Amino acid sequence: MENIYCYNNDKFEKFIKEKLNSKEYELIKKYSVNDITSKTNDITKWLYKMFSENQLPKTDLKINNSWFYCEIFEVYNKFVKSKKIKHIRDYKKWDDFYNDILNLLDEKTNSEKDDEARKGAILLANKDSYLLYEIKTWEAAIKYGKGTKWCVSSKITSKWFDMYTNEENKKLMYLIDKNSTKKYGIEFVYNKETNIPYVLLFNELNETISGYMPLFKIINNKKKKLKPNLFKNVISENNIELINWMFEELQKMF
Repeated sequence: MENIYCYNNDKFEKFIKEKLNSKEYELIKKYSVNDITSKTNDITKWLYKMFSENQLPKTDLKINNSWFYCEIFEVYNKFVKSKKIKHIRDYKKWDDFYNDILNLLDEKTNSEKDDEARKGAILLANKDSYLLYEIKTWEAAIKYGKGTKWCVSSKITSKWFDMYTNEENKKLMYLIDKNSTKKYGIEFVYNKETNIPYVLLFNELNETISGYMPLFKIINNKKKKLKPNLFKNVISENNIELINWMFEELQKMF
């Protein structure tokens, strides 16, 4: 492979535009550009190298989140420098590489992780197949967020989970329908000045369903319950029932 690390930013941009079709180019840029890191160009080169050497699927990348590859890049560099892991070129497929990284990061047994996950998921309400959990630990965020693309459920780092839960007035909740395996993440924020709780919902693909929705309105110094009718345009009728149930349960609590 041509030495891509000799290119400056502009030349590398031109180089990959010529080498990749438009869809591949957009994928590489989308999943490697991130505001949280100053090493964006290094990550783009690294991701392009893996892609070109058939380490990643040609049609799509494995995880639809830019932060994920930025975190993997940082961990990969650390383990390569300490000679705990081989270079990506020595792996035949991404899954082997990713599992090696997870194994090196993982210092707890499966039983320890499972125990912490169960203790860290507080069941707030349930009805038939509907479950509403408050997620108190990173282990619980991973276990109960399985099958989603939520950054809080990342096995690589707990920092995204910490960002959602490190403030006294914020909580992280999961809304689950066991029958359909449907899951919603909930960022719960309590406004101490107005005494009104707000919720923000995101689906399994980590797409925000709406802006912050208040559970109540204050009319004549009295709380009036609200229903999430705003969601009707973006959620199926079956899931509206699930969301309405969640709102009702949270309104009872507050």
